[in-house]
Amino acid sequence: MRRVAAHTLGCKVNQYDTQAMLELFERAGYQAVPFDSDADVYLVNTCTVTGTGDQKSLKTIRRVARDHPEAAIVAAGCLAQRDAEALMRLPGVRLAIGTRRRAEVVELLERALAENRSLSAVGELEGAAFEPLSIERHEGHTRAVMKIQEGCDHRCAYCIIPSVRGVPRSMALSSVADEAARLADAGYRELVLTGIHLSSYGRGQGATLLDAAAAASAPGGIWRVRLGSLEPTSITREFARQAADN
Repeated sequence: MRRVAAHTLGCKVNQYDTQAMLELFERAGYQAVPFDSDADVYLVNTCTVTGTGDQKSLKTIRRVARDHPEAAIVAAGCLAQRDAEALMRLPGVRLAIGTRRRAEVVELLERALAENRSLSAVGELEGAAFEPLSIERHEGHTRAVMKIQEGCDHRCAYCIIPSVRGVPRSMALSSVADEAARLADAGYRELVLTGIHLSSYGRGQGATLLDAAAAASAPGGIWRVRLGSLEPTSITREFARQAADN
């Protein structure tokens, strides 16, 4: 059986994305193993929010290539979205995939391996929809992180995130409830709702973040729903009142 190992740099959103891609590999017949084990495929989910994030991402990929020269490396995430060409020049990198097309990660890697080449599959973010990723567990955690929102359009002068994550888009409320139910069935009692700009959840869909919290808490077995980082301006009196009612 082919083996896959994964490592996440950066935020809770990246943790979710890594888990979702890892489960895609497992459904395709791969065995997930610890990152310090021997594997056929190493998935490195990169970060570029700071220069330190860039350096750690590059260092991790170089270390894998040095220690496992026969393995295929998948460089995913924000640094791949920003500078796939730099990652493709690193030894061992067979696939660069940014913050789109992650649901195709297994298919794209196996195509690259079958054609004996390296492949950059970084997609444009303009017009992107919310990507249909999902998880059934959160390995190594007693509470599960659920990514329900992607992207930001505030474009603060110091922040690169809008250019590597795109504009705000959200998971459908029905999908929030479905994923929460799967995680409850897996034994999780606490969920953490997260996103790139969580307060933007539901924009253009006629839903709000508190609607998502209600959907996540609906399945039997879910005892607590936490919300990820929110700006102070998001916490209005009405928000506090509705949250208190849940």
